[in-house]
Amino acid sequence: MSLGTAAQHEVAQNRAPVRVLLVDDQEILRRGLRMLLELDSGIEVVGEAEDGQHALALIPRCAPNVALVDARMPVLDGAGFIERCK
Repeated sequence: MSLGTAAQHEVAQNRAPVRVLLVDDQEILRRGLRMLLELDSGIEVVGEAEDGQHALALIPRCAPNVALVDARMPVLDGAGFIERCK
């Protein structure tokens, strides 16, 4: 482990993970993103939604710090989701 990596690891150990909500209408993409993000100990995927409407309903329960949102989705798209989060 290099000094930079060791320092990053120490910082990650002393912080709460970033809580991420994944929002995309394609399940395979959500699964892939979850797998990649969970490789990082500083990231915790706390929820998944297939559209913005479902994501809005999950926010109080999941309490994410960040939402990764697809721009084009049925029901409520990414732009609509972001507007309603303000």
